[in-house]
Order: sequence, then C-alpha cells, then structure tokens
Amino acid sequence: MRTRHLTAPFAVLCAAVCLAAPIRPQDPKRPTAQTGPIAGVRVERDLRYVPDGDAAQSLDLYLPERPGDKPLPLVVYVHGGAWRGGSKARCPATFLIPHGYAAASVEYRFSQKAVFPAQIQDCQAAIRWLRANAKTYNLDPERIGAWGDSAGGHLVALLGTAGGSKAFAPIGGNEKESDRVQAVCDFYGPANFNTVMDQAAADTVKNVFQFNGPSDPYSLLIGSKLGIDKEKCAAASPVHHVSGDDAPFLILHGTADALVPFAQSVELADALRQARVSVVFQRFAGAGHGGAAFAQPSVRQLIKTFFDRHLKAMDVKVEPLPEALVTSRPSTTREAMRRVHVRIFGRVQGVGFRAFTLEQAQKLGLGGHVRNCDDGSVEAVIEGPADAVTRLLEHLGRGPEGSRVEKTLVRDEPYRGEYRQFEIRHEPAKPSGLRWPAPQAPDGAAPTCARQPTVAST
Repeated sequence: MRTRHLTAPFAVLCAAVCLAAPIRPQDPKRPTAQTGPIAGVRVERDLRYVPDGDAAQSLDLYLPERPGDKPLPLVVYVHGGAWRGGSKARCPATFLIPHGYAAASVEYRFSQKAVFPAQIQDCQAAIRWLRANAKTYNLDPERIGAWGDSAGGHLVALLGTAGGSKAFAPIGGNEKESDRVQAVCDFYGPANFNTVMDQAAADTVKNVFQFNGPSDPYSLLIGSKLGIDKEKCAAASPVHHVSGDDAPFLILHGTADALVPFAQSVELADALRQARVSVVFQRFAGAGHGGAAFAQPSVRQLIKTFFDRHLKAMDVKVEPLPEALVTSRPSTTREAMRRVHVRIFGRVQGVGFRAFTLEQAQKLGLGGHVRNCDDGSVEAVIEGPADAVTRLLEHLGRGPEGSRVEKTLVRDEPYRGEYRQFEIRHEPAKPSGLRWPAPQAPDGAAPTCARQPTVAST
C-alpha cells in the first residue's frame, strides 16, 4: 500500500466525455428481483455514507434478525456494470449471514456522473463510515472483507492494495477511521489499465470492446485514452498500488473472458506473490465473464472458507478447487435451444443499455449481438438455451439504471447456432429487414411490416 498522491488536475477531471446517450440520474433504489425479504435477515437500506452527498453514495446493510453477543465480521459487496451501471440491490454476500457474518452492498457514482477516482473514493468512504458506525450495528471494525465482480472486482482490488495509503483524497468525513480491508475476493476485475489493450490483442478470445472508442468503459472511467496518459492509467490500476502489507486476495477468473482478459488477473496475482502477499488464484478453464461456473456450491464454499480464515482466524486451508471441478464444457445433454430477434423502444439508446445486454448475456452463456438503431431503438439477436434466452428477455424488459423500457418486441426465429459469443456492434444502423407489426414506437413512428412475426411483451 505504497503512498501515492493523484495530481490535482486528475482529481477534479470533468466527466464531459462524448457519449452515445445523454446522462441520466442514477437511481440506487431501483428494484430488482433480489430486493425482497431474506429469511432471518434484517436489512437497513439506503444508508448515506457521505452526509449531504450524491444519492448514489449509499449502502444497504444486511444483519441477522437475532443479534449475537459478539460483533460480527463484515463482508462488503461492490457490484459490477462497467462502472456505468448495475445496482447495490443485488448482494451475493448475504449467503454468509447464517454463518456468522454481516454483509453490506455499496452503491457508488458511475463514470457518466464522475470520472475516476470518484468510484474508489466512494468505496473507501463507505468503509470508513461502516467503521465509524460499527457499534451501532454490532460490527467488528477490525474484520472487514470486500468482494466484487467485474468493475466491482476492480474496486475491491483497489480497496485491498491502496487502502490506508492516502493515494486517493478522502471524502465524506470519518477520516480518523481506516479505509483498509482485511480480505479481498476479486471476481474477474480489471487490474492494469496500461496493459489491458495489449493483453486483449494477444488473447485467443476476441475482446468485445473497442478500446478508446466512444463506448469503451475503460477510457470512459478515467476520462482519457488508454495508452496515452500512463499516469491516469496507473492510478486506476490495482497492480500499481501493490505492496507487502496488502490484504490477502482470492481471485477468480475465466480463461474465455471477452470483457476483461484473463491475463489481467494473472498479472495481479503475480504482482501480489512478488510482494509476498497471500493470494489464491482460481482459474476457470473455458468460462467467460461470469456465468454458472462461478455460482457452483463448491465456489461458494471456497469464498466462505477464504473469509473464515482471514476474518474469523479459523484454522482452515484455502486452496484452488481442482480444475476438473470448475471447467466449463459444452453440455452433453440435448437442451431446447432458442433464437430471438428483439427490438426495444424507450429511453434505451446508448452504451449503458448495450453494455447491460452484453453483461447479462455473458453471464447466461448466450451468443448474439446488440446494437443501436438510428431510429432510437435497440436491436438484438440472441441465441442459446431456451431458458437462458427467456431470462435475458426478462432482464431486457427491465433495462439497466437510467433506462426506461416502454416496449419490447420479440420475434422467434429458427435456431442456427451462428454465434459462439455475444458482442456489441458499435455503429448505429437502420433497423434490419426483419420488420415489426403496427404497434407504435414511442416517437410515433410505426415500424412497417414486411412479414407478420409473432410478437410478445416481456
């Protein structure tokens, strides 16, 4: 946790980047399927960790309904979403609560609202607030772990490597409290902004992002181009902050990740080992950016064992799972397959919706593509197991943060097995020749119909 200070211009960089969509208010309270009550758990929602701050600077705290005699270790979850979307409403760490933990889920400002280092400043402010209020909620301030996926994995890796170093100017008060964490679980988070382009180019898996393009989440986060401003790239890179007193790490990453190169986690694990920091690196052969491989019971047990050792001082061994247990292979059973062509109308234009579609499709293991149309709609072709396609359509019907889906039109087509992965198509285009029936689009323009497809609302 070597001490580094950001230059003043970087700390106040304006987030006026050229986006494909207008900036919309971030709503940390947006409901999702995960916001319902959890048996045996009491939830304190929308706790502001920055007094009089932005609405996004809030967290949800999950506690046992029956408080124990001793303060509880805490696992803080930070969600992903390309630093531009997602919601604190989803908190996978709640599975630890019956095992003697408390959990928190942190919201933070997205890059369309404030560029880096705003995101890590928010996360560090949340850690300090939780320590300052530990007695109120029966938390142990000396036993705080962090867990995040994708963009959230990047942020918790920064919590683990830059915590306590004052590399980022503190915000939100509680400056007498430490922003260090005692353990980090990093799911496929970016680790080095100075090497990600070269690693993606060398990867056998084609990366979906056009680096330094108008929809590149990496350059949009730092407000500058990758490969040009190496100081900003280094400041945002967990590997740049590694030192010998860093928290122990558990890193999990799939070798077929098309959003964050697998080599990013290899590089971080190597840097931690060279600094003699405890690190367990779980490789998922054939897995992409999330998906079913990461949700296996054995992986949950690995996460629990890791936190048990480092937050509860339990005498348990933490080691990678056998590769055969977590390797993703094509299914040997015949699944019902489905291909759909989708048009989505509303306030959905832009990188946020495309990135959301890509992230959800990757997690479900689906193939296809998504693009903007020049009439303001979004169009996607999706194919894969029928149940997974149906689940993705449900996600698209809700949309990401800041969107308002007004109408979703779906046409089933013969399954082709054409796509092996999901991609963003970056250039806006006219809607394809697969036209839709007469229902009016929100702008009043009725798509004409060359053929009469089956239409369903999700």
